[in-house]
Amino acid sequence: MTVDADTLQLTFTDDRLSLVSSIKSVRATALEHAMTKLVESGQNGQKAGRYLSNKVDEILQQIFAHCCTTTAIQLNSLALVAVGGYGRRQLAPGSDIDLLFLIPEKPDEQIDATIEMVLYLLWDSGFKVGQSTRSISECISQAKADVTISTTLLEARLLAGDKTLFNRLQARYKSQI
Repeated sequence: MTVDADTLQLTFTDDRLSLVSSIKSVRATALEHAMTKLVESGQNGQKAGRYLSNKVDEILQQIFAHCCTTTAIQLNSLALVAVGGYGRRQLAPGSDIDLLFLIPEKPDEQIDATIEMVLYLLWDSGFKVGQSTRSISECISQAKADVTISTTLLEARLLAGDKTLFNRLQARYKSQI
């Protein structure tokens, strides 16, 4: 795997150690660029936070696509969703990334394997991850029971995967919450 510092493009190989090392390098480059943006913008933390969020989006989208290909699932079988501060594009350099893996009502083993692969790559690469895995029904029932989850879903944005599944979540959220 190689890293292009300008676009933060990952090139994947089968060597897991090389993959993790390159993700770490891409993450470090993104953090370095965010700090540069912070200084260049006159200490404007919002601009730096948006920049870092966008770069983490790029990294996650590439990792998600790689893991879906590796486990041979269709990208439309699962949705990767940014939530919380990350969903608002307010990612600070030391913050965790809050993710929702939105799954069908009846997930299969390939979906579980894909989620596991994504999470292990992120953890092994030094990302702090706050994550949940839920179906639309689980999201709605938990949002009704917990205002924190409800707020998190209000700030959700699709990163990768099944847009239809994500749109169904948003429609149910708007109608029921």
